[in-house]
Amino acid sequence: MIDVVLGEDDFSKKIADKLKTDFIKFNIFTFPDSEIKTTIKNENKIKGSKVLVVLRTNRFKPSINDCIMKIYFICNLLQELEVKEINLFLPYMFYARQDKQFLPGESKSLKNIAELYEDLNVSNIFTINSHLYGKEVPLQSYFKKAKIHDISSSKLFAKYLKTKNLKEPIILGPGKGPAIMVKELSGLLNTSFECLEKERDHRTLEITMKPSKLDLENKDVIIYDDVAASGITIERTFDLAKQFKPNRIFIVISHLITRKGIERLYNLNSSEIITTDSFVSEEPVRFKELSLIPLIVEYITNN
Repeated sequence: MIDVVLGEDDFSKKIADKLKTDFIKFNIFTFPDSEIKTTIKNENKIKGSKVLVVLRTNRFKPSINDCIMKIYFICNLLQELEVKEINLFLPYMFYARQDKQFLPGESKSLKNIAELYEDLNVSNIFTINSHLYGKEVPLQSYFKKAKIHDISSSKLFAKYLKTKNLKEPIILGPGKGPAIMVKELSGLLNTSFECLEKERDHRTLEITMKPSKLDLENKDVIIYDDVAASGITIERTFDLAKQFKPNRIFIVISHLITRKGIERLYNLNSSEIITTDSFVSEEPVRFKELSLIPLIVEYITNN
């Protein structure tokens, strides 16, 4: 069981409250040259405890590399304080999309990040629908000591979508990558699904969706994927689906990130964009944001 939740916002505090455990805020000071300094208060409460470090970044202005440095500094400090166990809740698993060398000379980013977490003696990492969720080579394979908990958000989305009076819904996966997620949501909604063929040029990053004959006329289409950063994949899928005269199109994304990608999705004029609060939203939004707090609290409590 977790003794202390360590975080920097109300999201973290709510997790602590639900877990009925202590919450300690860590502070980040940024110097003019962009260096950061992390400070943890109430050190005496932390010594010898099992700590859960919760970390998100801003969806409109993501600073993932800053987050990595925060993890490095905080976990080193926790080791100095002789905590019993270091655990991380990273709703969005940084660098999981760079899980292999797609082109010669590329760094093995996920492998490098995994080695960093291992060196910091992290015991458990909780995350939501990593880019390797349900894949043949899972996220766990990159870790030797840390235990990975790659948690699905499909239950959250299914519960919300059931309030939408769906008409003959069909789940559409933009590519084979999210196939497991698509099947999960399909099962929870008791409906059909289809995964499209997607090709990505790793030199230009250009995405092509292969044409497919789809039976979507007068049906509610739910486009479901793990992450939208540029928004191009979802845009291509939306345009393809629109050709088959569906009733409504819902866009469901576990992780919605970057201003440019979000604006691209807004321009599609879908019936609704639905995501989670895996990122901090400090600006007004025009999408539905479902809270991950009940999901992670239930998971930690039962595991």
